[in-house]
Amino acid sequence: MRGNAWQITAIIAIILVIVLIVPLVIMGRNYQTLTTNEREARDEQRSTAQRAATLEGEVRALKTLIRGADTLALDVIQREHAELMTKTFPGEDPTAHSYHDAAIALNQVRDRLGDAIKTSQERFAQLESDFNEAQRTHEAVVAEVRRNLATAQNERDEAQNNFSRDIANYDAQLRDAQE
Repeated sequence: MRGNAWQITAIIAIILVIVLIVPLVIMGRNYQTLTTNEREARDEQRSTAQRAATLEGEVRALKTLIRGADTLALDVIQREHAELMTKTFPGEDPTAHSYHDAAIALNQVRDRLGDAIKTSQERFAQLESDFNEAQRTHEAVVAEVRRNLATAQNERDEAQNNFSRDIANYDAQLRDAQE
């Protein structure tokens, strides 16, 4: 009878440990995934903002070059024109495009990058919201697991007390029977 009670107590303890650990492992994986996605969204947003700033600087340089062209030597203007066109239209003949074409192309790139930044910000906000929701869920699960653990420990203590009392009664009955 003692062996069976200990076996039952051990089985209950093993089941409780499994029931408590599995949800914690699952929540930990979800938390890690959300954290990684949030970090990637932040990095993407940062690189998009940097590209937009670079292109905006190039547009400013182009506008300055166009306004100041009458004071520069022709070879300097041609060299800067070729550099700008090579940057703006890589792999194409620099003389095939004008400053107007470059301004249009750079404005289109700036608009696309602005849209990408907006999309990144929206994605970041959604990921942050998902992360906060997962964190609230995680905290709720942890609280429930702790309550279940406390209940299980109370039940185990009660079962152990009952078992000890039953053993004492059994030993008393044996003594009474032997006398």
